[in-house]
Amino acid sequence: MSVIFDESNMQNRLGEYVPEGETLIAGIHVVNKELHLFRYYQNCVPKDDKLYRLDDVEPKVLQVTKGKFATDDLYIGITQNYFIVATCTPNTKFYYKFDFVDNSEPHELESTENFLNRDGIAPSIDLRDIGHIFKLSDIVKGEFKKGMFGSVKCDLEFRDKSTFKLLFPKKAGLGNGMPHHEEYREKIITALTR
Repeated sequence: MSVIFDESNMQNRLGEYVPEGETLIAGIHVVNKELHLFRYYQNCVPKDDKLYRLDDVEPKVLQVTKGKFATDDLYIGITQNYFIVATCTPNTKFYYKFDFVDNSEPHELESTENFLNRDGIAPSIDLRDIGHIFKLSDIVKGEFKKGMFGSVKCDLEFRDKSTFKLLFPKKAGLGNGMPHHEEYREKIITALTR
């Protein structure tokens, strides 16, 4: 059986992003069709595969767009207050786009307090660590349609304009690696419906 269809692997991957004080209620394997995630950082610049915080530059808001058009596998889950996204394997590739945006527009800025000073140059964060956690209360659209063979198509949009086009399979893989898939799928659909 593929490690992708292993419930303990899924719980470990999602567990990396569960906020403190929250508990993973349900998690499933889905097929990602397309995603566009947006995050906003003050006084940061991109270089290589990291964002660096630079306190001595003119205050600017950096919009980071993280996206994927190719079909691939994802894990999604819910806690009491959050929607969590994790790749099934750690080396999944995304595209990134960076734009400085108008400071006068309202943006929910991401905290840079947790940037790690791993390289001794400037506090930084890996781009792959961006865009895994969304507030359930920020969902502005959660639409579900029947797909083929019992699957469910999901279109999600969040207040920050992040969007997901996902396919929820009826069952997850072969064998019994994800015995709670159907039960958890229903819990997630209920939580995301808007």
